[in-house]
Amino acid sequence: MVLRYNRTAFVHRAMTFAETEVMIYEHALILYNRRSLSQRTFNAMFGASNTVIAKLWMLVKENAPLAPGPDGFVQPSHLLWVLMFLKQYAVEEVLACTAGVTAKTFRKHARKTMNAINSCYSSVVSTFISFYE
Repeated sequence: MVLRYNRTAFVHRAMTFAETEVMIYEHALILYNRRSLSQRTFNAMFGASNTVIAKLWMLVKENAPLAPGPDGFVQPSHLLWVLMFLKQYAVEEVLACTAGVTAKTFRKHARKTMNAINSCYSSVVSTFISFYE
């Protein structure tokens, strides 16, 4: 059985983790215009496995400020753009060409998504208190 992501089906209900993984994978297929991606290729493109990116997406959706739209202003494709930027660290024009958008659009959504990821900092990173001060 193959799970397929349907944008309209998940607007009014919470997605399960398995559905989130499928959605992230399918957005990666669309981004790179491919029929399938091996796990090794996926990791090479985005710097993390599908499972890790799905967990990050769930954190971002919980903590990101909401704006108009089914998923706020942060979309799964924007998250993949940011991870691609962080992994490859190429010039914006090259990454925008890969994503199929203009450099201005890429920059706009990448910055918003990076801020949304940054808002998850307190729920992911713990603080260390030294008892020897």
